[in-house]
Amino acid sequence: MKKTLQTIALLVAGLGMTTTVTASEMLELTTAQREVLGTREVESGDFALGIAKLERALGHANNKFSRSPALVNLCVAHAAAGDLERASDYCNAALETGVDAALAYNNRAVVNYMRGDMTACLQDLERAAELKRSHRVIQRNLERVRGKVVTTVASNQ
Repeated sequence: MKKTLQTIALLVAGLGMTTTVTASEMLELTTAQREVLGTREVESGDFALGIAKLERALGHANNKFSRSPALVNLCVAHAAAGDLERASDYCNAALETGVDAALAYNNRAVVNYMRGDMTACLQDLERAAELKRSHRVIQRNLERVRGKVVTTVASNQ
């Protein structure tokens, strides 16, 4: 069964504060296309249960093709839950597998954005776009970040 690509939109502007956020200020995390235990829970917002199931699945994964989607989805779950350090660790581990690299770069870019590191965010999104030019989520995130960088530079002049 071919699963459609699922995305989780995060309101990453104004974290920790009450603020009005427009669609142009949101970046999207992307789960892996391959089904893995815990993915549905993450996509539905039950991050704690999703993380528990994904960690179990990761413990049973015996090659990079079964480890990668679990790692990508653990990155998404931890980022969405606000644990940016663990999210970054899982994104980096996903990148080390060499599988689903575009998704891992996209998700790490969102984590970097949430940390306020626009340079690293833009670099990761550009790398993700090089790997998967036709991926809609990556392209939307890249357009949003480029627009924010241009706006920031213009307002600083």
